[in-house]
Amino acid sequence: MWSVFFFFLSYLDRNFVKGEFPNYSLDAEKQSKDVFFMLNSTFCAKMSGMGGNCFYQVSDGIEEVRSVRDPAGKLVDCSVTINQMQVKSFMHVCRLGLKHQRNNPGDMEFSFTDMAEAKYNCQAFQRTSKRTTVTTERIAAPTAHTPKETRENSVQEDGKQVIRRSKRGFTYPGTLWCGAGNMADNYDHLGEFTATDSCCRVHDYCPYVIHAFSSKYGYTNFKWHPLSHCDCDNALKECLRKVNDTSSRVVGQAFFNVIEVPCFQFIYEEQCVERHWYGVRRYPRAISSLVIPTWAIESRNVLPVVVVKG
Repeated sequence: MWSVFFFFLSYLDRNFVKGEFPNYSLDAEKQSKDVFFMLNSTFCAKMSGMGGNCFYQVSDGIEEVRSVRDPAGKLVDCSVTINQMQVKSFMHVCRLGLKHQRNNPGDMEFSFTDMAEAKYNCQAFQRTSKRTTVTTERIAAPTAHTPKETRENSVQEDGKQVIRRSKRGFTYPGTLWCGAGNMADNYDHLGEFTATDSCCRVHDYCPYVIHAFSSKYGYTNFKWHPLSHCDCDNALKECLRKVNDTSSRVVGQAFFNVIEVPCFQFIYEEQCVERHWYGVRRYPRAISSLVIPTWAIESRNVLPVVVVKG
């Protein structure tokens, strides 16, 4: 699903992440803690505890660096992205976290909030380990309605043949369907957050979709992501609202408020379809009209409340 950039959107260790990046995500209720930092009103950083490791995210609003370090502080994995959907989503979540953070983190782990240092360390790590997880261009989100790619590339490692699958898009950690494209092997394949993932899966199979840079139902979609019928988007919002956990709230905020993916609906209006000698006969015909839905949260309730703006 464009499901649900964004994708996802929440770079978030619960944010949409690049498909190749390790899926360390756990539901926030199960994580030990999330600590947020804001530097110079520009750089936003987040530290999450994951078992014995720590997951660090830092962004300047243009790029985002994600790093995983072991208990000794050694870098064990990292990723750098300039994908604007991921970056915007992380900045949104980071600012929300700062707003609701009660305790001042002080200078704890301050060295890992330096954007330049984090990027330098990640690039050095990747050169050393010969990894290629850095996103160097904006990714056009593939649609989730086309068959999932299962192309396999055969490579040689240590004299042995290894099969690698090419995965499409990126998804919110713990899900396979909530993001740009999907990473599921089949329809029944769901991620750790089963309830949230199933909402995104249903949305991916919306029967009325206008794919990116294509025309359908009398409307041309010039956006880089597909547009779904408003009934499908409304069903997604209702489904996420019923799930009502951290993952569903983050996905809803990212998709409806950060990325602001519009939907379309059919409006009937009369158009000339047949002419007679005594005049023109008109019949109703369905045409598509765009609507941008939004996702809001009541101050007295943790449940998202949907507000639709036409």
